[in-house]
Amino acid sequence: MNINRQAIENVKSFIYLGSEFTWDNDCSKDIQRRIRLSTAVYSELQSIWKDSRTTIDVRLQLLMTIVFPVLLYAAETWTVNKEDEKRLLAFEMRCYRHILSVKWQDRRTNEEIRAVVQRKETVVDTV
Repeated sequence: MNINRQAIENVKSFIYLGSEFTWDNDCSKDIQRRIRLSTAVYSELQSIWKDSRTTIDVRLQLLMTIVFPVLLYAAETWTVNKEDEKRLLAFEMRCYRHILSVKWQDRRTNEEIRAVVQRKETVVDTV
């Protein structure tokens, strides 16, 4: 394609307004990118997660207002498959478990964790 006699380069993917678009409309790459960005934001808040004076309710509110919006930015445009759902749910549960200081050796189910944080709706439900 040419515009004003200049060839426009074809690319396999590009980022536009914070979302990654691919030639084949695969949303998995954008979802993985969003999980990486959310993990970075979550990591920046380590001092808050580790502070024993911060209540669980405050930690959950920070998670819902700072971390999850980064994760779910432009989620209304995603076409989510089963693998993407697993990735999103795994990230969400990893956050909850870290906030509650639950280790994998504790053998607590996701349902138990959800009951403690009082969240029935998952990030996949939100998408």
